[in-house]
Amino acid sequence: MVLPKTKLVQKSTGSVEVTVGREKVESAVSAAKEVGLIVKETEVDGGLVANSDELAKKTAEIESSYDKQATTIVDQSEKYKKEVETRKEEIKTIITENKEKQDSYNKAKAQYEKDLAEAKRKNEEIRKNNIAKKEAYKKAVEARKKENEGILKANQEALAAYEKALAELNAKNSEIDKENAKATAKYNDDMRDYQKAREKYEKDLAEYKKKVAEYNSLTSRGGG
Repeated sequence: MVLPKTKLVQKSTGSVEVTVGREKVESAVSAAKEVGLIVKETEVDGGLVANSDELAKKTAEIESSYDKQATTIVDQSEKYKKEVETRKEEIKTIITENKEKQDSYNKAKAQYEKDLAEAKRKNEEIRKNNIAKKEAYKKAVEARKKENEGILKANQEALAAYEKALAELNAKNSEIDKENAKATAKYNDDMRDYQKAREKYEKDLAEYKKKVAEYNSLTSRGGG
């Protein structure tokens, strides 16, 4: 803020010297500086006076100017002081709000980092579990493959043994069939021979009985 500085403290008017005190203005300027308000003074020339009436008039004008300057400085100082206080309160509020926001951010960041770490831990655990499951599955597949290969080999060996035994059995049965056929043929031949022999026996027996009967008949006649 720029205020005029009236430098008509001592003006020579012949044998009369004008002297006006600037204590109010200087006090107001000092008070303004204390609150941080910079006041720039501007020199004003009050001119010359020729008599006591002009001196009194000029002195009154200068004093009135000093009073107005002091009042203006005081008003501006108070206004500036209030603005500073208001600004301080605003800054304090902003700082408080910023702190709250920073605290909220820090809290959210800490929670995020905690959640992120937990997510990473779970993902790592899942990854390890998946690897373990994959390895277990692979081992199970290999074991089942070996088991199936063993079963297949055993089945093939059993089938080969069965087919060999079946071939041997068929060969044996064929041999037995041949033997049975030979035995049957011999039996049939023997039965035919037996039948012939029996028929001959029966015929001879009948013939013998007939001759015995004839003999008995002849004997019976001769004795009588």
